[in-house]
Amino acid sequence: VSIHVCSQFAPMETVSFNSRTVFLHGESHDQLRAATRARCIAVNPSRRYAASPMALKNHAGPRTEHAFSIIKQERRSVVAKAKAKEFFGVPDQVAQTYDQLQNGSDIRGVALAGVAGEPVTISSKEAFFIATGFAEWLVKEKGSTGKRLRVSIGRDPRLSGKGIVAAIVAGMTSMGVETVDMGLATTPACFMSTITEGHEYDGSMMCTASHLPWNRNGVKFFTSAGGLKKPDIKFILEAAALNSVKRQKNDYSQNDSMLKKIDFLPVYSAGLREMIKKGVNHPEHYDTPLRGIKIVVDAGNGSGGVFAPPVLEP
Repeated sequence: VSIHVCSQFAPMETVSFNSRTVFLHGESHDQLRAATRARCIAVNPSRRYAASPMALKNHAGPRTEHAFSIIKQERRSVVAKAKAKEFFGVPDQVAQTYDQLQNGSDIRGVALAGVAGEPVTISSKEAFFIATGFAEWLVKEKGSTGKRLRVSIGRDPRLSGKGIVAAIVAGMTSMGVETVDMGLATTPACFMSTITEGHEYDGSMMCTASHLPWNRNGVKFFTSAGGLKKPDIKFILEAAALNSVKRQKNDYSQNDSMLKKIDFLPVYSAGLREMIKKGVNHPEHYDTPLRGIKIVVDAGNGSGGVFAPPVLEP
């Protein structure tokens, strides 16, 4: 499909897409939710043309009356991609700021200064808008259920963790999402928070960079279906980039009225203890299956140092 873009701010351009890309106006899809009447798009099955805002507004054709909102798909060339990003209102430099944070199916970056040649790439600002991107992804995936979205957030003990989580909470609550700060947690615990009875959050974010050095940090994402995939992360980062341009926000403080704090590790630890009991099924002391065993745990400065004793000692 060739889409002709008209704007009162720029000359007409043509952007090529590989697949059909027209979506209903008002759906919570991708960056193009921000399209305005000043930046309009018209697609006609028999004749593709550029339309003025008034022409689009008054056009009675079924194919053009809801063409305000388009979702970006695979582009045929780097040039087309650059033109599309310009139309979406995301400068290349901003897009690159977020694109570089993708690490396969999660997000990684430099969170603390102090290492030569490694400037900070994920600050409170990026964390804030990444959270808004995840919120948009959840809306897209969950649809309109009439219920407020609920998201849990955990972190590992990295020095940058508290600051990044605070920005994530601020981003989530700014989108009207009920946010639960679980404090120190583990990656599996965040996933389990989406399926554990009594919690069952719509999504979860784990602030961690796994085995990477002390100055790095990042985010992993989960729903009850498991971890997000590469295309999902791409969506989140593109939405984050657009939101960072649209909102021009300098205050990343959180809305405490939308925030709850819980300690989920005791719940998660209790579940692990039950798994051990059932797995061992000791005929004499079922409730203490590890009695008499000496166990050494090297937590590697991670969250395991916090939750291993409550799991193993009892």
